[in-house]
Amino acid sequence: MKNKKLTSIKKFYFLEYFDILLKSLKFSPDEDVAFFYFIDLKDKNKLGESRYKKINPIVEELSSLRVYHYKYTFLEVIEESKFLKLICKEKKSYYLTELGTKLLNISINEGIEKFNYEIFLLMEEKLQGFYYLIESCYKTNQSKNGLLIFPIYSPLKLNMTKNEIVNNSDITTYLNSLQKKIEEDIKLHLGKKIDLDVANNDLKIRIEKSGLINQEKNSDSIYLNYNKILKRIRDFWINYFLKEIYKFDLSLSYFELWVYRAKQLGIINTHEFYPGFNGKIVYPISLIMKEKASTDFKKLYTYNNGNNLYAHIPKWKENQHNFVETLFESYHDIKAKSKSYFINLADLRDMVCFKMKISERTFTEFLKKAYLLNLRNNLKIKISLETDKIPLEKKMEYLKREPVLIGGKLKNIIAIELKK
Repeated sequence: MKNKKLTSIKKFYFLEYFDILLKSLKFSPDEDVAFFYFIDLKDKNKLGESRYKKINPIVEELSSLRVYHYKYTFLEVIEESKFLKLICKEKKSYYLTELGTKLLNISINEGIEKFNYEIFLLMEEKLQGFYYLIESCYKTNQSKNGLLIFPIYSPLKLNMTKNEIVNNSDITTYLNSLQKKIEEDIKLHLGKKIDLDVANNDLKIRIEKSGLINQEKNSDSIYLNYNKILKRIRDFWINYFLKEIYKFDLSLSYFELWVYRAKQLGIINTHEFYPGFNGKIVYPISLIMKEKASTDFKKLYTYNNGNNLYAHIPKWKENQHNFVETLFESYHDIKAKSKSYFINLADLRDMVCFKMKISERTFTEFLKKAYLLNLRNNLKIKISLETDKIPLEKKMEYLKREPVLIGGKLKNIIAIELKK
């Protein structure tokens, strides 16, 4: 495969953008009219932000900056829709092709999941990017079923406060501690022993040349540029892992685009919570093989080389016991460290999804069924779900974690105990 194909996709994450573009151009082929209809649908679907909540929401006018960002996304979706032959341009207007009309009808009559699957088929037929992504994960870390780790440790995570980092030597101390921690993570999670001395020295030189720190002892440049310096450090190591350790022939921005689209399709998971580790993890929840492993797998695509892509979509009836047991054990694993009766439901979701290799959609469906059995007193455990956030949770962390919709209500925290 020529990996340059993988950069043919445009820079937006949500597959639903294809749907709202087709609806916008169906409403009007005129670009300007369709654009504002697109904005309206984008806001209604809460694409590009938390789908469920905002703290202290503020009604704001459509500023010129927001229009600029929306217009950029709109034009990006147009370009990829043209690439997929969903739309065509005639003079200054855009029209749905026969294929575009077919997919719009699928969205209207069969729902967004079926629509997204059709988009997946078009993308894979042209690019085979999901094949590359999944196969590369498994090749990189066969012993851990394709797990990729991207360590992110702030100074605070390494027992250094912001007030303790005031000069260049403090930055060096942090970088050396970070190097040691990352080497430990590589050995633990990837089963490799890698010396990062050369990479760490390269990072030090880059920071010195960045202009973000001043060589003078009494300079306040580190304090003023603290967040920028940490971002440089974080981006360096994430890119290092992607290129040097995992050998991906893909930039970080395109890697993330493919990963998050794959997550929407239920074939890749990515989380920012993993026990004993701080950062982001990526791992496949699908298989590429000629024959499916079990009835828990559903064939999504057949490739020219005879391989098939199978998504892991377990059935509740056969997996009820395993799910409830994993849910209970994972709750107590997290509870033991959080020292709180209620824990973050998103954390529990991430842990259960990782252990069972299931999608977030499957987790939500299974939790709904388990909770209903709980209400009917048909489970050995008692499940309590609440909308509150846990007391020690930081506001920004709360904002970026999505709640789970159970019984038509959004839930953020959970407690589980054995029935007496």
